[in-house]
Amino acid sequence: MKTSNRLICFVLLITSLILFNTGCSKESSNNPNSISLTVGSKTLQSTRISGASSNTELALDGYPVSQGDTSLVHIAMLTSIKTGQPDSFQLSGVWYSMPNGVTYSGEAIHGGHGILTVTSRDSTARRISGTFSGVFYNTTTGNDSVTIINGRFSSGYTTF
Repeated sequence: MKTSNRLICFVLLITSLILFNTGCSKESSNNPNSISLTVGSKTLQSTRISGASSNTELALDGYPVSQGDTSLVHIAMLTSIKTGQPDSFQLSGVWYSMPNGVTYSGEAIHGGHGILTVTSRDSTARRISGTFSGVFYNTTTGNDSVTIINGRFSSGYTTF
């Protein structure tokens, strides 16, 4: 997915919604929303998810916490992405921000590569699930990378 002003505005809107939702919501033990992934030898999972969709784009943000440190996983995709068809980050993108603020991307523009597959989508109930994995490169330097495996997401989302 190519970087554009429209995408940047959408990401900023999603981030604002997430910050609002994070400040106003309570944690629930029966929350059906989750994003999980393995980075190196560390498995991360988040049930604090925020999702939003426009006519053309859908984004999910999750906040895995490990040993008191919070990371961010951002998943974005065009709504035209097909269920059950692996996408090599052409219609989608995944970013992983470590607790120290270093961000990694699986997109080719940053040297990364990977696959995202939407396994189910219900536009009436506004729920989406899928998997992702790949080699993600530092978005600032491009010099270092992390390998993400076993990435999974399942979440509701709002529309606007």
